[in-house]
Amino acid sequence: MMPSTFCQKCGAKLNVDSHFCPACGIALNPASLNLASPVTPTTSSVMPPQSEKSGLTAFLLCLFLGTLGIHRFYVGKIGTGILMFLTGGGFGLWYLYDLISIACNNFSDKEGKILLLSRDPSAAKKVVLVLGALFAGFVILISTMMAVIFMMLGNIADVAQNQLAALRAGDVEKAYAYTSVDFRKDTSLDDYKKFYEGHPIFKNNVSASFLDREFNNDEGKLKGTLKSQDGSLTPIQFILKKENGEWKIEGITLNPDSDTDHSSDVSSVKVNDGTNLLTSKALKFSINYPSDWVYQQTNPHTVEFSEKKDPSSNMLVNLQVLGSKKIGGIYTTTKDVIDDLKKQISDKGKEVKFIGEGAAKLPQSPEKVRGEYFVVTYTYDGVVLKKMQYVLMNESGDAFYTWGYTADTDHFEDSLSAAKAMYESLVMQ
Repeated sequence: MMPSTFCQKCGAKLNVDSHFCPACGIALNPASLNLASPVTPTTSSVMPPQSEKSGLTAFLLCLFLGTLGIHRFYVGKIGTGILMFLTGGGFGLWYLYDLISIACNNFSDKEGKILLLSRDPSAAKKVVLVLGALFAGFVILISTMMAVIFMMLGNIADVAQNQLAALRAGDVEKAYAYTSVDFRKDTSLDDYKKFYEGHPIFKNNVSASFLDREFNNDEGKLKGTLKSQDGSLTPIQFILKKENGEWKIEGITLNPDSDTDHSSDVSSVKVNDGTNLLTSKALKFSINYPSDWVYQQTNPHTVEFSEKKDPSSNMLVNLQVLGSKKIGGIYTTTKDVIDDLKKQISDKGKEVKFIGEGAAKLPQSPEKVRGEYFVVTYTYDGVVLKKMQYVLMNESGDAFYTWGYTADTDHFEDSLSAAKAMYESLVMQ
């Protein structure tokens, strides 16, 4: 009869032809066998029996799905698996601890049996396994956190993309519907249409990307770039608010980091000749306007003037500053701006007739500031209007100043002299 053999390390009974101990997993050689009697193991030398679960499978499940506790479900630890799922892997710390435990053969199943990732690893191999597990764990943990955050913020950009798509298609009313209740209280649809028409980038946009996204409860912010048909990029910012579980647009700012986005900069004072002087350090201009007129800054780049006494005349003087392509705008020459303004009028109006055009210059700086002008008549919302439009590029070439006078044809001549006086007083600083 063959003598009984026992593992020298843990004392478990072995088959003579065994190459590994079924209890502790140690590789066997003749020196590991005791042919006489079993070794009485001490507490420090005994290892728990080996689990039937795969250590490699548990390691991979922990590595890729550890924050969900899937590896604990795999070994039958349902309770702690649920707890891990609810806490995101113990906020990442529990996840990393389990990952290291599996790499070091210290992770057990629900019965307390050890899962073996590597049989009898050397100290150097353990170090490599632990460092590799930590590195991979950190990479996957950070990637998972970023993916979760992006998913949480993903729909915050949908409303901005939907509005830009509507503006691209020329459907201003649909775009307006994506704004918040407070926005619509402060900004009428007509004002919103003027803002849209005053910024061709919205109609010419082809795509937008928002890499900077943030939110706090029911408020959010998107910062990114708006790409135009000519390939130019314009910085843009959306302020958002959640209403009835849906994100709505509270505000839009082009070039949010530019000095031209501060409406509080515009101021008006009375001067000795009986007119008012309006100045803007950010937009770099000053202009005189009649004392019985009023002004309104409709957006950070546009100021409008109108008469108090006869609002029914549809009289309006519009002064707008647009950045050139030199500083990220979409226009290169005054002709580019002129052509776009003409196209806007042709698209929106009816019975459009261009009755005059030519070269223009700024009376206050005739040798330094030049541009173009046109005169047009057209019908809009059943009213026949006449418009005189000037477009000038400033001396540095980084901005275009568009000045326009519009009134219905019956009253155009009534305020023409006052409007011309305004144009002649315009100073680019």
